[in-house]
Amino acid sequence: MALQLVIVDGTVATPTVNDIKFYGDNKVVKITGREPGDVIKDGEYKVAFYNASSKVFIGHFVAVPGFTVSGEVDPINVTATATDDGATVSQGDGTTTDTADTAK
Repeated sequence: MALQLVIVDGTVATPTVNDIKFYGDNKVVKITGREPGDVIKDGEYKVAFYNASSKVFIGHFVAVPGFTVSGEVDPINVTATATDDGATVSQGDGTTTDTADTAK
């Protein structure tokens, strides 16, 4: 029986084979596709052993502890619009920072 670690969505009460999001080997499973700086809460994912031959989970699901995805995030498409007391700085996703509030 070859067991592998699998990850499912932590909100699924009774996961099935169709709920598996990530497959690993018998020691490691990687969560991928997240952006640098994403904050993952405790239990957002669950991990368990899975027998691919019989297509059944072995044992119980365990909540994955929370973590923050490493890496750097740089602002893109930065623009600045003058205001009476400084500027409003925007980046491509619509996030704004008013420099009058932060540069004191």
